[in-house]
Amino acid sequence: MPLLNLPDSFFLSPHGLSIWKGSHSGDQSQSPRLFVVNHLPHDLDTIEIFRISLSPLSLFVLDLSLEREREGTDLRCCNRIHVETIMSDTFISLNDVAATGPRSFFATNDMGSPRSAEFSRLLEMLIPGKIVFSRGSVVHFDGKQSNFVLVHQRMANGIEVSPDHSKLFVAETLSNQIGVYEINYDHSQDSPLTLSLLETIETGTGVDNFQLDLVDPNVLYVGCHPRLFDFVGHAIFHTFSPSEILKIRLATSPSSSPSTVERLALLHGSVISASSVGGIFDGLLIIAPVFDPHILVCEPKKL
Repeated sequence: MPLLNLPDSFFLSPHGLSIWKGSHSGDQSQSPRLFVVNHLPHDLDTIEIFRISLSPLSLFVLDLSLEREREGTDLRCCNRIHVETIMSDTFISLNDVAATGPRSFFATNDMGSPRSAEFSRLLEMLIPGKIVFSRGSVVHFDGKQSNFVLVHQRMANGIEVSPDHSKLFVAETLSNQIGVYEINYDHSQDSPLTLSLLETIETGTGVDNFQLDLVDPNVLYVGCHPRLFDFVGHAIFHTFSPSEILKIRLATSPSSSPSTVERLALLHGSVISASSVGGIFDGLLIIAPVFDPHILVCEPKKL
């Protein structure tokens, strides 16, 4: 799909992605946006923002729940028009991004050291402890400045915002946990927002990326790496690494029953290795990997 209005010598090495749906009002400042984590040379990470043209395909992608209504539509390629590059000293080792507005977002730093600092990153991965060697973080860019809103994360990975923007979900891969946070907006003064921990969901597996259910906002699908050392071998030597997809029924309030975790798939890795994300669409389970050049579509088994 075309990328337009790129600066001279534009370099793109993408990682995490997020779409802000916008208002579809015709006002270009409120049109949909694609946010991309970009790894530039010399340990420079940026967030690239693209405006998405309102072609039939872009509308299809932005709201897959309308798919049946759009059957027979000519799904032409949509353009991504580069709007701007966001840079900040808080972008240390960006992994994922969750858009919250036309130029605002949350993003994760998976480590507290840049990618070239291999020894420091190895210590972060291998040595347990929540303070000294857990240096992943979450940052929030409000359209003007970027601030740290979470620190001491053991490899902050996938990140997602609830549809009503009241909650933030953060995958902590090396802790096998998902943090659910309330987003505290302070509209009375020009100060950074804060997060309050609502729940820690123990998964028993290396959580990666999220996909909110298209119909039920209280359901979260998670791609996971059940054997992290196998994933490292897969990344280096292209060996198999197991894939796992979880379905999490989120707690609806602090006083309700805690979130529940259900395994939808556990695969050895020969069919698809190192699942990054998964989800249910139109009754089918779709699994996407980190490195494999294909996705897996399967029918969930009904027990």
